[in-house]
Amino acid sequence: MELRGKRIIITGASKGIGKACALMLAAKGCRLVLTARTQSLLEEVAAEVRRLGGEALVLTLDMSSEADIREMVSATVREYGGIDVLINNAGVGIFKSIVETSTEDWDTMFNLNMRGLFIATREALPHLRRAGESFV
Repeated sequence: MELRGKRIIITGASKGIGKACALMLAAKGCRLVLTARTQSLLEEVAAEVRRLGGEALVLTLDMSSEADIREMVSATVREYGGIDVLINNAGVGIFKSIVETSTEDWDTMFNLNMRGLFIATREALPHLRRAGESFV
């Protein structure tokens, strides 16, 4: 698959694996949508992406919010005309024993790691299908 010009959403793009994906894809000339909760970290990644030859649209959002996820997909389509790849990278871990884990902790983790991934995939899928050769 030729990556130059591909329209790619990366959730959790402000650090770690998401940032590494963004920088690697920027070097291939991709058009990226970088999402995370922390605007300042996203702006730093976006600056690096642009230096490497990629394009970057920064969206500060909460991947446990259905409204935010829908806006992520809509903004991508408005800006780039479609979606070729969705990288569902955002996630949170709560590293406590089961006895120490509150229901609120569990809900936070589930809503981001499972529900958010489901909603993002569901909302992006019609656009991915229209793009033809696409990946989640």
